[in-house]
Amino acid sequence: MKVEGDDLLPQDIVLLEYENSRGEHNLQPRFLQLDLDQTGTLSEVEAASIRLLFTIGYPTKSQGYEPDFDEDFNAISLRVISRLAKLIFDEHKIRPSYEESRTSITVSERYQGDIGDPDGWSGAPVFFLWGDDNREHHLGFAGMVTHANSAGSFMIYRAEDIRAFVNGAIDTPYPAATEQVTDAVPSVR
Repeated sequence: MKVEGDDLLPQDIVLLEYENSRGEHNLQPRFLQLDLDQTGTLSEVEAASIRLLFTIGYPTKSQGYEPDFDEDFNAISLRVISRLAKLIFDEHKIRPSYEESRTSITVSERYQGDIGDPDGWSGAPVFFLWGDDNREHHLGFAGMVTHANSAGSFMIYRAEDIRAFVNGAIDTPYPAATEQVTDAVPSVR
């Protein structure tokens, strides 16, 4: 599937379906319930109504390593710990990118954290909070990080393109499912 001239979008997004429970454990509260068709995007809200633009991810620089040793100090295992980090973007520096399906955003000067090497931010969702005329605030979905640099410039796939891709993928039956249905229908002579 090609979305507005960008044939990389399908390569960067993996769609997974999770069960709501595993054994006796209800997993549903552990996932963000986000209806892409009902969630506002940057192009659907007034720019002046955006109060906060942010992402939450697991950058490589925040990873830790915890080795386990036996009594002779031989390494027997290594746990890689991924630590959550957040970035706040400047809601006034949202602009179109040189690439059709992306938007360029910049880390806010108010953000005091050192970005350093941005490795690991790719794939992180970008959200925003926006206010309506009734002074109520809503969560919006801006897109997904694709590229970044240590100076704080980020590129994101636009939420609108992600929505089109996901809806297109959901509406397309799996080839294996189509073959099974076809094989199950008896031939009529």
